[in-house]
Amino acid sequence: MSPLPPAPSGPRAAGGPPPGAGTLVDAGPHADLLATAERSAFGPGAWSPAQLASALAAPAPQRPVARLALGPRGQALGHSLGVVLFDEAELFRIGVQPGARGQGLGHRLLVDFARAAWDQGARRLLLEVAADNLPALALYRRFGLAEDGRRTGYYAGGRDAVLMSCPLEPPC
Repeated sequence: MSPLPPAPSGPRAAGGPPPGAGTLVDAGPHADLLATAERSAFGPGAWSPAQLASALAAPAPQRPVARLALGPRGQALGHSLGVVLFDEAELFRIGVQPGARGQGLGHRLLVDFARAAWDQGARRLLLEVAADNLPALALYRRFGLAEDGRRTGYYAGGRDAVLMSCPLEPPC
């Protein structure tokens, strides 16, 4: 099982995230920043603004979960996007801008997504990731996601997709 870390407490909770970590906000009202973050994180593999808008407007009973990590000047540092459907959450996208990588922001976005999904009733987290995306695979494994299968040749260039999931536990 993948326990969710407890909500922040102590001096950092009062003062916010560590410097450079970004402030997390709901991405729904910031579609333009979400599209910018997506392009910066994924380059040619980015979802179009229309694809992002479609995910944000998922019809019931799906419930979108979309977050932006904003820097001190309001710039997008990273984002997460997925959906909760009944007791499962599917993470579609998690991306961190090149200049903000390696500082724990991807982990913070993943934990935030899992907490939000838990709050909406999800008890299992699902995702797929390109088999050659080693940083993402390492992040997901550290979180407790395990490989469930593969989709051979799923991505452009014949790259495989790794299917991963884990049960969610309540925050401590």
